[in-house]
Amino acid sequence: MKGSAYGLEALIRALGITALKQLGIMTTLKNAINKEWDSRKIEGTLFYSLCICNVHNAC
Repeated sequence: MKGSAYGLEALIRALGITALKQLGIMTTLKNAINKEWDSRKIEGTLFYSLCICNVHNAC
């Protein structure tokens, strides 16, 4: 899961933060947390959120 989070982080760095919405990434991440009860998906989504916060100093 960490590898996927780092890959998405690199993609967002290259394309910009608006790519989250344009590519539907936010919708997919929301669905992984809200509709799926797979702990690996939830953990990966939360780890990705942490990576984005740390990179962009948003948190």
